[in-house]
Amino acid sequence: MAKEILQKHDQSFSSRTILEAITVFDHHKVSMVWLPVSPQWRNLRQFTNSHISTSQRLDSIKSQKLDDLFTYICQSASSSSVVDIGHVAFTTVLNLLSNSFFSIDLADYYSYSTFEIALKEVVLQAAKPNLSDYIPIISFMDVQGIKRNMRNYARIMDGTFGKIIEQKLELAREGKSTNSADLLDIILDACHENVIELHRRDINSLLKKDQPNGVDIHFQK
Repeated sequence: MAKEILQKHDQSFSSRTILEAITVFDHHKVSMVWLPVSPQWRNLRQFTNSHISTSQRLDSIKSQKLDDLFTYICQSASSSSVVDIGHVAFTTVLNLLSNSFFSIDLADYYSYSTFEIALKEVVLQAAKPNLSDYIPIISFMDVQGIKRNMRNYARIMDGTFGKIIEQKLELAREGKSTNSADLLDIILDACHENVIELHRRDINSLLKKDQPNGVDIHFQK
């Protein structure tokens, strides 16, 4: 039975159940995480495997982020300040990812950024047991307010990504080079050269796909 399922009917069992919270802004229709196996999913998977899911890009900035972490720990020790291990770990990993994606830091050791708060809340809202997932007929009511909260926080994340993308596009229109060669540059170049067809919401979904990875560390403290 298992052999029959895995070899002949694997596609029927490969898709994920779509959570009601994930349907905000039709994220499930463009995200590689939630798309069923299809040509669109295969194209996204091939692109991410070739350009995004590579350890070399993270390794190139890992040393710098570890230096930032070491500096913060030393400063905290000198001032006898309490160190929030969860926040520090989260900030380090998120900045490692954001520098790989955008060549900027999206989190700060000394405070909680709006993006950081929104990212944590998106993960929390998606993880909450939702009545709408068990009783779809009442999903339009959003009894627990999960979808409403998810929409608010996802809008903050999309707004942040939108500003960064616009800055990149503006530099490109002016013929200026960022010399960063980060993942967003690669995505935009691939779209410009028709290597892959992606719309703005597709790009946002690609960017959001890996951001929650840093959050897991925060919740494991």
